[in-house]
Amino acid sequence: MMILAAGVTLGTLLLTLAYMLPVNTENRDFSYKILDKEGWYPRTSAVSSGDGFFLSFYPDVLDNSSDKIMLTIAMDSSAGNPLVRAMESYSEYAGSYSYYWHGYVAILRPLLFFFDFSEIRILNGACQLLMIVLLIWMVGREKGTGYVLALMTSYLLLNPRTISMGLQYSWVFYIAYGGTLVLLSGKKFFAQGQRILWFFMICGMLTSYLDLLTYPLFTWGIPLLWWIIMEKQEKKAAERVKDVILWGTAWIVGYAGMWAAKWVGATLVLRRNIIKTAIDEVFLRSGTAGAGMGNLTARGYAIYVNWRHYAYKIYLLILAGWLLWWIFSSLRKKWSVNSKCFAFFLIGLSGPAWYFALSNHTMIHHLFTYRIFGVSILAFLALMLESAGEFREKTVLSGRERAVLTGALFVFAAAACFCSLSVKEENSVTNCGGEYRQFEVGQAVEMEMMFPCDSIIADMDLGLESKSTNGQYEVKLWKGDKLKYRNVLYLKDCNPGNFQRFSPWWRVKGKETYRITVEPVGTEAAVFVWLEEEEEMLLPEFGKASVDAVEPGGQMMIGIRYMDRYHAPAGIQIFTAVSWFGVFMAAGYMLWGIKCPWCGKREIDLLG
Repeated sequence: MMILAAGVTLGTLLLTLAYMLPVNTENRDFSYKILDKEGWYPRTSAVSSGDGFFLSFYPDVLDNSSDKIMLTIAMDSSAGNPLVRAMESYSEYAGSYSYYWHGYVAILRPLLFFFDFSEIRILNGACQLLMIVLLIWMVGREKGTGYVLALMTSYLLLNPRTISMGLQYSWVFYIAYGGTLVLLSGKKFFAQGQRILWFFMICGMLTSYLDLLTYPLFTWGIPLLWWIIMEKQEKKAAERVKDVILWGTAWIVGYAGMWAAKWVGATLVLRRNIIKTAIDEVFLRSGTAGAGMGNLTARGYAIYVNWRHYAYKIYLLILAGWLLWWIFSSLRKKWSVNSKCFAFFLIGLSGPAWYFALSNHTMIHHLFTYRIFGVSILAFLALMLESAGEFREKTVLSGRERAVLTGALFVFAAAACFCSLSVKEENSVTNCGGEYRQFEVGQAVEMEMMFPCDSIIADMDLGLESKSTNGQYEVKLWKGDKLKYRNVLYLKDCNPGNFQRFSPWWRVKGKETYRITVEPVGTEAAVFVWLEEEEEMLLPEFGKASVDAVEPGGQMMIGIRYMDRYHAPAGIQIFTAVSWFGVFMAAGYMLWGIKCPWCGKREIDLLG
């Protein structure tokens, strides 16, 4: 509690002091021009600018939209009490953003007085490279080439150029790798008492203070993995599992405690209920707000869409190379199992667990949340190296053992292929892009729908607009006279534009006729439906809309994201099969030596 209180006090003080600094308007304006020219979601590996890559699976997409939020908050030049401004976190681009700390302002505002955004990018890249070089030297000195390659792999899979060019991605990098350098430099210091516990708590607090929910688990998993890898003390598996859970809890306490403190502080200073706003956001991002997003299929799909980023060819080659090396090594000599492997396996599961818990956020923002899988990848690379790191001549496999292991690998391969065949891709359709017009709604909008095949509707956008913030839209799906689904969109949560998104998670049958109705309830201002009129833009599976039982012509503007509609391309299926094979092999390795750490022996031969 003392550490948390000190962190909250220091964080508030630094932000307040930062807002007392003047703004260099020349650097501010030039920085804005850079982002506006590049677009909101450009690729760093393509010599072009644009903003059409938000929903892509490219691993090098910048989040310039979030960087613009950061810059506009950091460069806010409005008058007023600096403490109030620190709690408000106002952006001329995005409005009030008061439920995050935005602690990066304490760093960016002084830097932007001396440098513009392009110069900060150069400085950022140099600092990150220096940190990685220092860590390579430390790891190579104690653990050798194999672990250096594991470090380089985890670094390359972050896409270094993109990390160095984006503010949004940099804060977690500095906490994770900076924390690792501090931890490994002071191993003797942190090994005493509860100091390492407080270390992970502080890492969680820093993550909450600086990050905008990008890939926060990195700041726990990366330092923890390198601590365990470099640790020379012998421990039983139960102790190591206990350490992982305990230090994970400390990180969560720091992360959640620091974040909650901002909600309380902002509520007291701004005199409006920031706590409620923040809690609503937590329920939304965790996928528990509204019907459907708590669905297990949706949570599983969040894991898939994030892992799919690693199907990028160069990433796939790197990961497949490691897997082939492990297969070759395993067929030569027996696996060596020690207690560290149980910790690595548990840490490796933390990435999927995060996606499962925060399915809404990680599904929508997979363009940066996919990097959370970096923790799982490094954990399984460490597990591979530990399995092969203590091979000795006397551990060479016999013919019988090699035959049994080969058979097990074939079983893993068959199971992996079966899993990959079940993978299906999402697909999106929309009728937007042509001429459209407004039509006032009194009672209800209705439209017939016939879906092309059995599927799940994960997201739907409807062309609705109202100036009211009170009341709600009741969206219902009917099959004949039978109500199948009902969703509610509260106007206070709707965006001010003419396209309202919700996640219905409707399971529908193909070639069967449905009706969708939208009824405004309790609204204080007129509600308008937007109708698409251009014939070539109309979706053939949907009928024309009727408004208050009158058919004005055209379809209600609509966009749909289908799940489970199409089988994945062959390349993605191969990637998925390779991924499942690695998972099954790691699980098999753990089962091979499950008794070893608990009985105190260094090795165990379950086949002999």
